[in-house]
Amino acid sequence: PHQGKVLHYGSKGELLDRLTIPGVQPSPSWPAGLAMTTGGDLMVLDRTGGRVVVLDARGLATGAGAREGWDAGLLRYPPGLAPCPDGSIAVADLGNGRVQLFRPMTAGE
Repeated sequence: PHQGKVLHYGSKGELLDRLTIPGVQPSPSWPAGLAMTTGGDLMVLDRTGGRVVVLDARGLATGAGAREGWDAGLLRYPPGLAPCPDGSIAVADLGNGRVQLFRPMTAGE
């Protein structure tokens, strides 16, 4: 029942919220890493979908970046991500044997 979700717990261990990560049909999402943007959005690495899903402060999916594949800019079984000081994110791309840097999209792109 918790597959494809980020569970938010309080300081006393009580479940506060379940944030749903939209799946990539026919597979549900598999969260493998998290990072917070400077604007307060949560970036969730979806290992099965080979993508980064952005959840806003309300827990709604507001965007997704990358997708599964072998070419530059595509991901295969990414196990982790990390925010960089310049606002980009570094994503470990296990299936392709590399680390890729992605920058956030701006309005109009």
